[in-house]
Amino acid sequence: MKNIYVLLLLITSSFYSISQTVADAGEDQSVCKGNTVILIEHPLLTQDEIANWVDIDNAGATRKGDSLQFEATTLGEFRFELQIIDTVSDLTSRDTVMISVVDAPTGTLQLQTPSLCEGTTSTATVIDIIGEVTTFIWSATNASETTSSTTNTAEFVLEGNGNTSATISVDLINSCGINSLTANQAIEPKARVAKINGVKNWCGISSQTYSGSVTNTTSMSWTINGSPVETNVATFKSLSVNTASFSGANSIKVGIVPRNNCGLGELFEEVITIREKINNTTTLTSTAIQDSLICIDTTDIVFTATTSHNTSGTQFEFFVNSISVQPNSINSTWTAIPNTLSNSDIVKVKVTRDSQECLTNTIEEASIKIIIDPTRSQCGGVGLNDEITIIKDLVFPNPSNGSISISSLYLKNNAVVELINSKGERIKKQINDSKLSLEGVSNGFYTIKITNDTGQIFVSKLIVE
Repeated sequence: MKNIYVLLLLITSSFYSISQTVADAGEDQSVCKGNTVILIEHPLLTQDEIANWVDIDNAGATRKGDSLQFEATTLGEFRFELQIIDTVSDLTSRDTVMISVVDAPTGTLQLQTPSLCEGTTSTATVIDIIGEVTTFIWSATNASETTSSTTNTAEFVLEGNGNTSATISVDLINSCGINSLTANQAIEPKARVAKINGVKNWCGISSQTYSGSVTNTTSMSWTINGSPVETNVATFKSLSVNTASFSGANSIKVGIVPRNNCGLGELFEEVITIREKINNTTTLTSTAIQDSLICIDTTDIVFTATTSHNTSGTQFEFFVNSISVQPNSINSTWTAIPNTLSNSDIVKVKVTRDSQECLTNTIEEASIKIIIDPTRSQCGGVGLNDEITIIKDLVFPNPSNGSISISSLYLKNNAVVELINSKGERIKKQINDSKLSLEGVSNGFYTIKITNDTGQIFVSKLIVE
């Protein structure tokens, strides 16, 4: 917005010779470019005095009544003279005022060098300043000022973090306004390491190779536990490390020191864990095993895999004669329903572990062979070494096709009555009951076995028609 400057010239009542100047009649002034200036004489003139204005430097001023007015469109210094003429004595008093037309200050922002490494200090200076500067205000992006400066020179530390340039700015301020100057400072980034590629978890004695993912790097050196192992590597070659060199250690630190034109970058390290191999084993057991035999019963048979090193990633798969009956799962047990297993069947479990586990074996197997021996009393049969008594009239009628009666002479001392087929499989079982139903029993040859709690065994053949 344009302002109007009104300057009042103070004229004394004394009269001087034509060569003299009224020294205190006016003051030099500064005005901002683009404004209007009005010079007004003091109204203390007598009727014999006449005022006259002289535009000494041809500023384009015009007389407006008792005042002089001009537009401050040109920078520079302009003189104006006020003459007071006494018409009686013909004496003239003169007073000159200097009007300086100024503007917001200008200049050139100069940087110390067009490109610097991150973390170094850049010096910025305003040169070729035109106009008076009352205040310098500095600012920057991707750089931080070292100390707050109020002069034409400031220092900034260039920030990294992937920045490729910084913008430095300064505001030149005076009473006529603000002029902003900017300059860009290129930033050369330091060498950096993003990560170290390779196995971070050693298992047992082995040799591992590592490489580095680097940026802005022309060369690099490797360290182990902070000590250099390869220096001044011109190319990004890999580092080979043998675990046997660190026997007994729980971990080591593998590091890289990168380098480029800006010097050494920061040491980047990653921890490598060292573990010993674990010898792991698996066993398979069953709820129906007796004296190394699987006894087929009328109840479910549960097979359980027990492993010496079970983790959340361990998987169990069960097979019968190489046919999968329970796919991979974290369930370490499998249940066989009655009469689904036969003599010489092989129940097997396959244990698969997480490859990250430090184990001797990641896959293990254990199995049980199904053996049904009808001569073994423990499995419902009659053992060759058992003390038995063969009773011809133990049951009647014999043959039978409905139900049979058992002689009460042998049903003593919590006697267990069992009906066993020719395969040695127990078909029925009851305690101290003299009646045995044959409903659902197929035709064929069977054995009736009675065992009391004193260890006596009584047997008899039975034909079901």
